[in-house]
Amino acid sequence: MGRIGGMICPLVAVSLVQGCHQTAALTLFLCIIFVAGCCVLLFPFETKGLELTDSISSTKNEKPKAVL
Repeated sequence: MGRIGGMICPLVAVSLVQGCHQTAALTLFLCIIFVAGCCVLLFPFETKGLELTDSISSTKNEKPKAVL
């Protein structure tokens, strides 16, 4: 999605700015940033409730203990 947005973004920005619709371009990008921020807040946390270690020396088969 990021690559597609990276290709489409300059096309939309240039067409809106050249057409003297600068407020529409800013509004569009602000709305996209707001929606992206809301989507990030909905991402699940992979380490939610798990105790994190600072070392790599623990074995990979050992599961972390849940924090209560």
